[in-house]
Amino acid sequence: VLWLDSVYGGLKPLQLGGGNQTRSLRLVNGNEEQYVVRSIDKKVTVVLPPALRGTFAENIVQDGIAASHPYGALVIPKLAAAIDVLYTNPSIVFLPYQPALGIYNEDIGDGVYLFEERPGGNTTGFANFGNTSKSFNTADMIEMLAEDHIHHIDQPAVARARLFDVLLGDWDR
Repeated sequence: VLWLDSVYGGLKPLQLGGGNQTRSLRLVNGNEEQYVVRSIDKKVTVVLPPALRGTFAENIVQDGIAASHPYGALVIPKLAAAIDVLYTNPSIVFLPYQPALGIYNEDIGDGVYLFEERPGGNTTGFANFGNTSKSFNTADMIEMLAEDHIHHIDQPAVARARLFDVLLGDWDR
């Protein structure tokens, strides 16, 4: 059970997120370290054509997604560490309704989630992220590379990470 006010110095909601199938909530503590909860149960409704929503086809697709290793993220840290790829340390948590969720209580509360560190903000305390003081998303990195040539990309590390994604079948990176 994850009580936000009692872990990592107290976590506060930062931003609701998620793609078409996943709900997530970004969290931050007083040290500006970020964490995230991501729904395990994926919703397929928004990715189906309107004519198939609410039909047997939606049930078939939903069952297929539910059967596709929803807890697979739990084995990634040991595999990634073995080949020197940066990683998160997910755990499965139940997030009950609670005052610390604030305006997100109804959207996020009372569910089962993967809970993990998030690269963003201060990551100096996360060895699995290389203890970096700053991390950047792809768009920011591309902008930094275009502005000047003092920044560079660790190409072997990126290739290793992408090959790891291919091995795992993680196609959305």
